[in-house]
Amino acid sequence: MIESLVERAEAPTDGADGLRVLAFCDYYDPSGGGGAERVAAEVYRRLADRGAHVTVVTTAGAAAGMWTHERLRVVQTPTMDLTRALGLQASVTWGAARTATRLVSELRPHVLHANSLQFQTSVAAARVARRAGVPLVLTAHIAGFEALDQPWRSLAHAHERTVGRFLARRSTRVIAVSDGVASHIERRFGRGTPIHVVPNGVDHQVFHPPAATRQGRQVQLMFVGRLVANKGPDRLVEAFAVLRDRQRDVGLTVIGDGPMRGFLERRARELGVADALTFMGFSDDVAHHLRSADVLVRPSLTEGMPLALLEAMASRLCIVASDVPGNASLIRHDDTGLLVAPDDAVALVSALERVVADPALRGRLAAAAHEDADKYSWDRCAQQTLDVLLDVGPLRHPYVED
Repeated sequence: MIESLVERAEAPTDGADGLRVLAFCDYYDPSGGGGAERVAAEVYRRLADRGAHVTVVTTAGAAAGMWTHERLRVVQTPTMDLTRALGLQASVTWGAARTATRLVSELRPHVLHANSLQFQTSVAAARVARRAGVPLVLTAHIAGFEALDQPWRSLAHAHERTVGRFLARRSTRVIAVSDGVASHIERRFGRGTPIHVVPNGVDHQVFHPPAATRQGRQVQLMFVGRLVANKGPDRLVEAFAVLRDRQRDVGLTVIGDGPMRGFLERRARELGVADALTFMGFSDDVAHHLRSADVLVRPSLTEGMPLALLEAMASRLCIVASDVPGNASLIRHDDTGLLVAPDDAVALVSALERVVADPALRGRLAAAAHEDADKYSWDRCAQQTLDVLLDVGPLRHPYVED
């Protein structure tokens, strides 16, 4: 049994230098295409660059090796991935709390950092934080489940009422990736735990507009993300079929993979649009593909602050997205993009038809979004996250084992 003593020490000096962070992220895997793990990887690498020592407990350790750093260690805990079976990102893991307990004793961390109210490793972090007396910072990445289909909507709400409330109450601080996520947490869990809004970032060296103006060719729509139900790719395929009946000179490229891919490919054939729709699967060079597109479509049912939108903004793309809190935190309707109700198929087709038919509108929306993209960077995100981690008053670990 691990026991906590109540001895405090001074915070590490020189920013992150010497700060020991025990981090938790279920899918710390760059090949997975998910947002939370991308955010964690970008932030942790920069914390390590600043002198912090970061150890990540994850369910996806093999591919996570791609993100290693001399001061960044990844430890895998056993897991069974259920994403393909359920059609939503889900898994069952075991032994995470035991792994975390061992690492707390071994590493003597100043602070624990968990990613997502939905991740199982976050539960392990909360349990160990309470037993050991180490402060826990929790980053929340998603807001709002009202647009999800049943039974997922009911399951998401039930999870929030139980696991979500437990995590929020055990956290010393909560980081929300957008104002929408912060408001959602306050509504659901009250204002007992301080909430800090730390927006996600984008790499402007990688994601930038093309050197030449796109012109004189088919209008190209693009979807980037996991092929899972809550990202809405099925709604996009249906809308694209209607759009093609009205606007023949348009194509759609889908970048990403997931359990819905087979269904989506069959549905495209059934609707007669397979010749105009390309499924590219996972790509490690999304920036290159964005520079060949005209419109980024994000018809998701729930979001926090989607990286695909930030990357499209930095690439100066026109954006059509569902009006859910995470998307609306980045896009102002008819100013930096078009927002449509997530359950309104007619509105989605109409918005797509508008931007396909009007290059001036596309250019105006894309230029305004590109200007907004300058507000977001990974360096700023990492520094603001570090500020919160240091603000909890890091402990020099005093644990002893019985």
